[in-house]
Amino acid sequence: MSITVVRRTGLIGTILKMTIKINGERVAKIANDQKLEMSIPNNVVQICATQSGVKSNTIEVKDGERVQIKSNKWSNRIYVLYYIIFITGIFASNPLYKSIALLMIILLGFILLFIVNAFQLTILDDKTTI
Repeated sequence: MSITVVRRTGLIGTILKMTIKINGERVAKIANDQKLEMSIPNNVVQICATQSGVKSNTIEVKDGERVQIKSNKWSNRIYVLYYIIFITGIFASNPLYKSIALLMIILLGFILLFIVNAFQLTILDDKTTI
């Protein structure tokens, strides 16, 4: 029994590998644009992915299915906003602006860690090439 996982997260989290969890247990790490075939203990398992505390949704996968990991559209927008605020905060001369930028960065980090699933797992149909 096995499943295939492919990661296509684009620029989000490219530097770090993601941890794949099956039934809550860490079983593998996957790099961006990597395809990984994994053995599963049962015919049906729960799978999710995490990266530095940022998580994905959890889905049920059956033997032989293919799973794709992509960045969530909201997380992409949050990351862009995060970097804009970060760069603006670095170049701001006013200490108040720097403090506001820091608070906004902390808030966006909180949203990414605890509210939004930054990555989206989906099961690919048989016609989709990976």
